[in-house]
Amino acid sequence: MNYSKSRRRSIIVNTNNIVNTNTNAIVTEAYYLSHNGLGDLIISTSAVRFLLKFYNRVHLLCSHIHHEQMKLILIDEPRIILIPVKMNAENIIFENCYNVLKYAFPICDMYICGGFTKLFLSTIRNEYINAYVPNNELYNLRYDTITDENSKFIYEYYNTINLDLRIYYEYFNIPSVTQSRELYDLVKDYKRVIFTQIRCSSNIKLNIDGVKSKYMKDDDAIILCNDENIYDEATNPTKYNICQRFIKNNIAWYIDTILNCNEIYIIDSCFIAIVLPLVKTNRLKADIVRIIRRDLVNEILL
Repeated sequence: MNYSKSRRRSIIVNTNNIVNTNTNAIVTEAYYLSHNGLGDLIISTSAVRFLLKFYNRVHLLCSHIHHEQMKLILIDEPRIILIPVKMNAENIIFENCYNVLKYAFPICDMYICGGFTKLFLSTIRNEYINAYVPNNELYNLRYDTITDENSKFIYEYYNTINLDLRIYYEYFNIPSVTQSRELYDLVKDYKRVIFTQIRCSSNIKLNIDGVKSKYMKDDDAIILCNDENIYDEATNPTKYNICQRFIKNNIAWYIDTILNCNEIYIIDSCFIAIVLPLVKTNRLKADIVRIIRRDLVNEILL
């Protein structure tokens, strides 16, 4: 986002700081606004879940494009109110967000992260949040090709509102629902279940030829791919039909498979937002978990 100063509103000014307003008023609701890619929104869910310890309800501004996916990810928590906002054109993003926040600003706390800190100001009245002391020594972002430097935006999302990576990792949750369990039931009897996500939003593709070479002819293994079906319908109809169910499905419905599969190979995409906190908190059963940055796909062949 690249807005001129003339577009900023006076009641919510841009200082890139948090206003800690100590008043006797009890603030029972909060609004949360961060960058609105699907992965960014998923990263934000941990913070929003954590904030429910201190507020009756938390309103999460959400790009209308990802609204349905986010409803499924947060289906277990009715106190998180998703507010769909049209963000498909840069010149309307500010106005649409402002039109939501301006009515809530006087009576609700505001948590602003990502690029929106250039436009709006976090205003936090809750004494417990203000007293929270982030511990940035407990966790880091480092895993496989992910480093503290190349993924520092995740740290910055949380640091901006005086939280830390512990909140992201330990409060991360996608509920297991019937549809997710049904998907995993399709593959749970295979001895090796390999989950892959090989294409990112910029259409860069991860090379998993080595994985395919190892497992394609193994009757006891199945390779699932979110992006395409790697099996041939004519020669392997059983696996083809199973894998067809996993292509471009609702992201929340992969959770049981991700938690219970044996190997995971993903390119850096919105799936990192799911896999990283799970691997950092030892919740995955997989003995191989690879996360490959898109700029390294030509160097790392799996």
